[in-house]
Amino acid sequence: MLSRRSFAILSLVTALLAPFSALTQTSYPARPIRLIVPFPPGGGNDLLARVLAEKLSPQLGQPVIVENRPGAGGNVGAESVVRAPPDGHTLLLGTNTLAINPHINKSTSFDVRTDIAAIARLTTTPFVLIVPSRSPARSVGELIAQARENPGKLSYASVGVGSPHHLGMELLKTAAKIEITHVPYRGSGQALTDLSAGRTDLMLVTSNAAVPLAGHREIRILGVAERKRLAMLPEVPTLIEAGVTDFEVTAWYGLMVAAGTPQPIQQKLSEAVLAIIELPDVKERLIAIGFEITPAGRSETQRLLLAEFEKWGTIVRNAGIVPE
Repeated sequence: MLSRRSFAILSLVTALLAPFSALTQTSYPARPIRLIVPFPPGGGNDLLARVLAEKLSPQLGQPVIVENRPGAGGNVGAESVVRAPPDGHTLLLGTNTLAINPHINKSTSFDVRTDIAAIARLTTTPFVLIVPSRSPARSVGELIAQARENPGKLSYASVGVGSPHHLGMELLKTAAKIEITHVPYRGSGQALTDLSAGRTDLMLVTSNAAVPLAGHREIRILGVAERKRLAMLPEVPTLIEAGVTDFEVTAWYGLMVAAGTPQPIQQKLSEAVLAIIELPDVKERLIAIGFEITPAGRSETQRLLLAEFEKWGTIVRNAGIVPE
């Protein structure tokens, strides 16, 4: 039981904090907001950030400035958000690479499970399985059969060790019971060039990177790494349809802040960006560059981030990848 004196002190503290809590809700944002993109300019996430900033600025009444801070697979930019004051003035356009990095980069200085709060998932970019146009494989089944008949002889390209492109293929190796050789590149440009030329045999890549090449008949898209077919590729089956059980690899993009950011600010941001992503002109612009609009709120996105942390950790361990 509280003494009268303790109760009086508690009541006074509560009364003093109440205006501060209201001020936090009503005065945010009090200055320009930085939207950190943890990758170089020009990529899909950078384009998404600029569309988002353009719409978010008038809605919040403060400039939203996109700042590219690449490095360490997204860790440099993410760390700058984690270390910033948790007041909602520094935002992160994060991807599910945040759930992968701790398992492959032992120098990661923050815990994505406790140091980052998910605000909303905005978009998704599905992965597709591709082969050179000259490949004899015209279906996922034919490709798997070819790999089983020639263990270790087929090679797959990726954009680097520990990337979703790499780990997704390791998942495919396990699911399809095949042995293929990894050829890592330092980015998608050269990887796709070499695959188109037949110097590697297959690759898992984002759909927005594959579709233009398929249109020019440089590559062939065999399967979609999602649970349903894509509207842009209605004739291409999913890998699950092709017999690869429970195979799904997707890149998703979401807004995040430092953990500890006041809940009213998190909710205000979540409502704002979820409204923006549903605007017809925003949808049209993003779909045109290969995004799927897949909005989700705070709780669902946080659960997704934690589930992906566990999923990719298991894949890394099963593949025998040692953190560097």
